[in-house]
Amino acid sequence: MKTKMLATLYPGASKKVPWFWKSSDVNGTIEIVGDQLVFTAKLLGVIRMKGYDFQLPLMEIESLDYLTLNLILSWGLCITMKDGQEYVFGSLNRKGLYEMISVALWQ
Repeated sequence: MKTKMLATLYPGASKKVPWFWKSSDVNGTIEIVGDQLVFTAKLLGVIRMKGYDFQLPLMEIESLDYLTLNLILSWGLCITMKDGQEYVFGSLNRKGLYEMISVALWQ
């Protein structure tokens, strides 16, 4: 099972508002570390961007939903937490990202 993938975070986007500005997206990696989903922001895939990294407890994830961003980009994935917070990620391998997270949720 894969435990790490490239992804883009779209701050401000949600299921109800699936739009983003290209200038606001944050590239990085998502990985499963223990019982946490960890996003690490990286510029050009190498340089760490402090201030954008975060961890989400797997047990607090309520749902995963596919999302079409900006009405045409079918690579979005919305993670909804039990407290209602939503995190929208994008990946060209959206299905792989969905499977990585869902397998970790069921372990």
